[in-house]
Amino acid sequence: MTVPVSIIMAFCDRPTLQNTLIGWSNLDYPDYEFVFVDNGSNKIEQYKKMIDEFGKTHKVKYMCFSSAKNLNIAWNTGYTLASGEFIIFSMQDEIISNKQILHHMINEYIGTRVNILPYHLTTEWTQLMDTVDWKNNPELLETFPGFYSSRIALNFTRTSATVLSNITGQYRKDWDWFGLFRNHEQGYLWIDQDVAMREACLKKIPITAKGVKCYHQAHKVSGTATYYELAHSGYIYNTEREARLLDPAIGVQ
Repeated sequence: MTVPVSIIMAFCDRPTLQNTLIGWSNLDYPDYEFVFVDNGSNKIEQYKKMIDEFGKTHKVKYMCFSSAKNLNIAWNTGYTLASGEFIIFSMQDEIISNKQILHHMINEYIGTRVNILPYHLTTEWTQLMDTVDWKNNPELLETFPGFYSSRIALNFTRTSATVLSNITGQYRKDWDWFGLFRNHEQGYLWIDQDVAMREACLKKIPITAKGVKCYHQAHKVSGTATYYELAHSGYIYNTEREARLLDPAIGVQ
């Protein structure tokens, strides 16, 4: 039996989105939808046209914020529009390596969140993408000189994605039990860091899918977060109810 899938993607004013949509456009899976959240972009009509074009060949839902929200809030909001049984959250910069990504994530699911190994593209490699036939074979991006040795990309250190949420998914019933993402406006690391701390408390450690990767395109850092907000250490979770966001947890200043 085919499991219906929803892929939730928030985006805002980055040229990476077009390549990302090309990468996702050739999925080998029979039942999926995309939920796009325009997270306060300055070019609403341009992105709406891009999404409408993508929607000619894919099932698409779309919503728009008038001003940018933290990604955790954008993802939580997009979740309310999703109809799938297996829910995937994806950043807007990721190019998938394999059109069977949905098969991998569902078939390898063992009751904990499934993440996709993210390799990073430097600014130079991102600009050189069209010098290789990545649209037909995304793994050609790994042939750029220094891909596995660059001290900028650090791909030689990336052996798993158990904490990272560049592309992450699990069944709706498990997202609901977990409580999704903390609705907090402060701090970029609320996504990966806070989720990982809650999962550690619950002893539900995520896995990295095998046989599929993604490539994170370089982009300018957007938003107004200060260093303190970026490095904010979050909350301490001591009980299941705290980790599931049912009871308040102790905040770390």
